[in-house]
Amino acid sequence: MLMENLEKTKKSKRKTPPLTISGYTDSEMEEETGTNSAEIIFTLDEWLEYNLPPELIGKALGGKFKGQKQKWFLMIFKGEDSDFNLNSHIAEFDEWRWRDIEEMPDLVVDFKKELYLKLVEKFSPIKDKIKNN
Repeated sequence: MLMENLEKTKKSKRKTPPLTISGYTDSEMEEETGTNSAEIIFTLDEWLEYNLPPELIGKALGGKFKGQKQKWFLMIFKGEDSDFNLNSHIAEFDEWRWRDIEEMPDLVVDFKKELYLKLVEKFSPIKDKIKNN
């Protein structure tokens, strides 16, 4: 499962706060999907970011941010599909499905496409290695 860990940013010069990976990813994953039945197998060293297009600044992301800076993790889901409950908190999604990571750049909005292409580049070799073991 591909899981993102988000930090909204105003593109200021402030430093990124410390990150406790396991606790944060567990709570973020559970908030967004209703389950935390996954194990981190790879953490992308770099933070990836995207900027909103001009027409969305002041509207998207609560109207307060110009984009997001994100820490990404590759995880293995250890539960059952029935564990997913998108209505366990304020719903950010209305449906889910398993998709191959290589499909993701074609499924996201244009301004996030470069970020997802980078994820494919970084995560696909790891996914393939796991698949072949």
